[in-house]
Amino acid sequence: MNNSLPEGWKVSTIIDLGRNHKDCVQTGPFGAQLHAEDYVADGVPLILIKNIKDSGLDMKGIPRISQEDANRLKRYQLDEGDIVFSRVGRVGSCFLATENEVGWVISGQTLRMRVCDELIDSSYLLYALRSEQVQKDIIGESVGSTRTSINTTILENLEVNVPPLPEQNKIAEILTSVDDVIEKTQAQIDKLKDLKTGMMQELLTRGVGVDGKPYTEFKDSPVGRIPVGWEVRPLGDLASFVTSGSRGWAQYYAENGPVFIRIGNLTREHINFRFKDVIHVRPPNSAEGKRTLVQSGDVLISITADLGVIAVVNDDIGEAYVNQHVSLVRLKEPKISRWVGHFLSSDDSQKQFIANNDAGAKAGLNLTAIRNTQVAIPDLSELELIVEALDAVDLSISQKREKLRKISDTKKALMQDLLTGKIRVNVGLKALVN
Repeated sequence: MNNSLPEGWKVSTIIDLGRNHKDCVQTGPFGAQLHAEDYVADGVPLILIKNIKDSGLDMKGIPRISQEDANRLKRYQLDEGDIVFSRVGRVGSCFLATENEVGWVISGQTLRMRVCDELIDSSYLLYALRSEQVQKDIIGESVGSTRTSINTTILENLEVNVPPLPEQNKIAEILTSVDDVIEKTQAQIDKLKDLKTGMMQELLTRGVGVDGKPYTEFKDSPVGRIPVGWEVRPLGDLASFVTSGSRGWAQYYAENGPVFIRIGNLTREHINFRFKDVIHVRPPNSAEGKRTLVQSGDVLISITADLGVIAVVNDDIGEAYVNQHVSLVRLKEPKISRWVGHFLSSDDSQKQFIANNDAGAKAGLNLTAIRNTQVAIPDLSELELIVEALDAVDLSISQKREKLRKISDTKKALMQDLLTGKIRVNVGLKALVN
């Protein structure tokens, strides 16, 4: 812990900040005290490690126990201001209990931290515990070679920077306001994603109609119910070239240069690329190198592991090549490539990839399966309208994600400055006196 602190700040261990040494840090109940068969449909929530995320509490799939069991396990119930840690696996993840979680019960793979309100603001402590330095300390002190874990002793002796209480309150207030913006931005992204899902279901199966009038006649097809005027064709008929990427290119990896496109660069959220953890290559000047070089308008499909993840190459990508886990489909008419990309991302098309998995337990698609994948095609004018609508939502999602990234970076920098005293907050003379 950094000892170069501003005047009035100190370094304290968690046990020094606890209400008493007995229940400052409490491990959840042992397995013999509670079993999965004790779970009930409606009751008191039981917090498992899967419910503790880096951003806070995740209610998805949270089990419940009877009020009788909760009363029996009263020692493990939460009070407002308690902080709950993941004890094993993703150690260091934690959340702050609010009035909504009072009476909830922690499970055996979690730890509850309870401190004195007169010594430290629990909201401030949460941010201090999530700081980069404290997280490093937690991981450094964790035990276990195959699955890391933390215990009461590690948490009790954990050190945090403790400014005067009014300054703690102000720091927590600032960081909470940033978290509110992050939460609202994420909610906007989630709404846009839901909107896109609904639009895809509607537009890719019912179209936009003719002259502004919705279709009234539909037909069954290999890709589901579609307007009568649409045709269905195998991807192989629409393509001039179908291949998969190269193997054994590790020898060509480089620090910069052309991108080597892998499944990780494709995403199910949209048909644009995700350039994170990019590998660069210096490809061989050979037929093999040229075969796997992408062109604008190419449709890329993951053919191993997570089957059917789609991307469409645009003009911005520059020189790039696909690896062996990605199929490259070059269409005869590149102007329909984004339609094909969106359509192949739809639920009905994804069922085709699942059905054509030819590798048993290990997922895999061969090039014959790719060529036989069916695509519904409306006329060009309708196709362009639908693509424009879906691309507009994708653009909005991307813009919101970029905003979220910038806010998250701002928060990270703020935490570093505020929690070390590098930047001081103005709490006012009255607050300091009180």
